[in-house]
Amino acid sequence: MTGEALQGRLMKEVPPVYPASGGQGEVRMSVIITKEGTVRDITVMTTPSAELAAAAMKAVWQWQFRPTQVNGSPVEVMSTVTVNFARK
Repeated sequence: MTGEALQGRLMKEVPPVYPASGGQGEVRMSVIITKEGTVRDITVMTTPSAELAAAAMKAVWQWQFRPTQVNGSPVEVMSTVTVNFARK
């Protein structure tokens, strides 16, 4: 499932807390969404810093998705999630 398709299934998005150390950029993660719509696994694929990766993961663990269904039954899906950190 693509990140765009997954975005349409997002029911609860907890924003990341910007780390005190600062920094900016995108944290890309591979995630597994369970049959219940919760995040089961996160693997960081790219990140500008360990602090941003930790903040992104802490937020994404709390996200809730509408379960994906195939032939009327919920299934686990793997997708990519990107969290963007940018100072305004």
